[in-house]
Amino acid sequence: MAVALATLNTDLWDTMYNHLQTGTYALSTDNIFGAYNDQLIADKGFPCVIIKPPEVNIMEKDFGGQIVKADVSYVISIYHKSSASMKVQTDEVINKIRTGSSVFSAVGLKKVREGFITDVAYTTWQTTPNHRVHMQTIAINFRYTNG
Repeated sequence: MAVALATLNTDLWDTMYNHLQTGTYALSTDNIFGAYNDQLIADKGFPCVIIKPPEVNIMEKDFGGQIVKADVSYVISIYHKSSASMKVQTDEVINKIRTGSSVFSAVGLKKVREGFITDVAYTTWQTTPNHRVHMQTIAINFRYTNG
């Protein structure tokens, strides 16, 4: 799949979302979204997995303007009411991404290195009006290549 400049962020976000939402590598929760807000949590509950739009650093384009090579970084945050449950959900997200690397390879996303998944923040929390919310944020780094 060639990634087009016009739909770059949507195509890349959809790739991660579809991987974690449907099929062989689907998570045990369907609470996967692009942004966090209190109303969403009030309506849907926990756990909640947030996939932020990916950061893309285009390194090379061809003469037709198609992306040939780019670094793609996803940041995924996992929210839960208990620290232990948040850690279990985080482990599930990481496992689904690692074991499904062939799905990413099929669309041109290759692992940058073995440690392509890194912890950004670990078990931070915030107080909301009714409870504490525990959060862990992870980063996933790929190299996109077309061809």
